[in-house]
Amino acid sequence: MQEIYTVEQSELEAAARIIKENWEKIGIKVEVKTLQPQQLLQTIIKSRRYDILLFGHSLMMRPEPYSFWHSSQINYPGLNLSLYKNDNVDDMLEKAREEKKLSKRNKILSNVRKKIAEDTPAIFLYSPNYLYALNKNIKGFDGKYIIDPSRRFIDIQKWYIKTKRISKYQTETKQSQPVIKKSK
Repeated sequence: MQEIYTVEQSELEAAARIIKENWEKIGIKVEVKTLQPQQLLQTIIKSRRYDILLFGHSLMMRPEPYSFWHSSQINYPGLNLSLYKNDNVDDMLEKAREEKKLSKRNKILSNVRKKIAEDTPAIFLYSPNYLYALNKNIKGFDGKYIIDPSRRFIDIQKWYIKTKRISKYQTETKQSQPVIKKSK
């Protein structure tokens, strides 16, 4: 019997059910165990007592995969939950951290991704897309850097609806004219 540990979260529970159904179709008995995040951390993740862990994480705008894949991060509180160890990947991750030029850093990290995909220490199931519907009149919204739903309003001060060109002369003239009130 295989045990899949995951967090009590609807999205992960649904994914675990799909995995269970598919594995059982090919004869693998599976039990899904869902726990509260803190309980999963304290009883399962901290001690690395799992064979199958269905878990998710968010990467930052500038990916920093060191904590997820470097062998020094295998033990708690490290985040190398797949217990992955590859000296070549360790070297590349260290070089990427020290590299100042973004183009060189990205090239190194691309090689890290290729090596991890080749070694398959984890199975990447999906990466959610965050889609937002906006009225076509709203301008200034840039949704390509939304890495989690909480960041969808991060640049709301840059949004606008209507614009009208007003010359600097018109603005200065309006400000300098006195206001005249008519009396009855």
